[in-house]
Amino acid sequence: MKGEQVTYWVLIAIPIVFIVAFMVYPAILSVSYSFSHPEGGAMPNTLAYEQNFADPEFSEAIGYNLLLVAVAVPLELLAGIFMALILSRQFIGRGLLRAIMILPITIPEVVFLVSMKTMFGEKGVVNSMLFYSGLPYQNLWLVHSPINFVIIVLVEIWRTTPICALLILAGIQSIPAQVYESASIDRATTWMKFRNITLPLLKPAIVATILLRGIDAFKIFATPWVLSPSIPTMTGYAYNIYYLRFALNPVGLARAAVSADILALFIVVFSYVFVRYTSR
Repeated sequence: MKGEQVTYWVLIAIPIVFIVAFMVYPAILSVSYSFSHPEGGAMPNTLAYEQNFADPEFSEAIGYNLLLVAVAVPLELLAGIFMALILSRQFIGRGLLRAIMILPITIPEVVFLVSMKTMFGEKGVVNSMLFYSGLPYQNLWLVHSPINFVIIVLVEIWRTTPICALLILAGIQSIPAQVYESASIDRATTWMKFRNITLPLLKPAIVATILLRGIDAFKIFATPWVLSPSIPTMTGYAYNIYYLRFALNPVGLARAAVSADILALFIVVFSYVFVRYTSR
């Protein structure tokens, strides 16, 4: 019995220590840095917050972050549902199609993004196809512009839609086949089955997909940073302000902590409101 109790408390202690060491402590440290004075003044001090909100690049980073979440996540969900509905059917080559679908997940993120950057480069595949088709081509796909933002969204959708599709597919396969058989007996159309059976029973999977992808989209860094660092995000701003503009000095640390804390606040508010709304 004592051995079982020891095992029980060890299994409980391991995740608690992990959470405290790698989540709670860094969060407290980040908040303390954000309210610290770069020159060692008294705490709490809001100088770093004032400097960030006075910086147009910080406001732009917040706007791009929110816009990216608002645009990319719904499109990823819709594409994921579409792919999951196709892959849930029985047809020849379904296994091969599923393997192809998850290819973007298996490729290392930086390798994938560098490939995309090369594709949209001045002498990349996209410009070559436009040139040989006799269509006007664009030399500056990845320069700070609305087109650049659209490319970042499309690349992010391409890279992460398979994750959404797998989550939705798992939800579809958990729906009992008898429900659809009963609907067929009642002469329900395909659209009626989807609207009245599939969508309502997929709600838990859809909620989980939006929540996971929403949190991940808020934290986006690699896609805009590799494709075009001129498109700011809050994680990119924190990196830029700490490592590049202030070269690891206390001013950069405090302002980077402000960006991280506000991003964490956005994620907490988004998660709380979304779960509260969808649990009704």
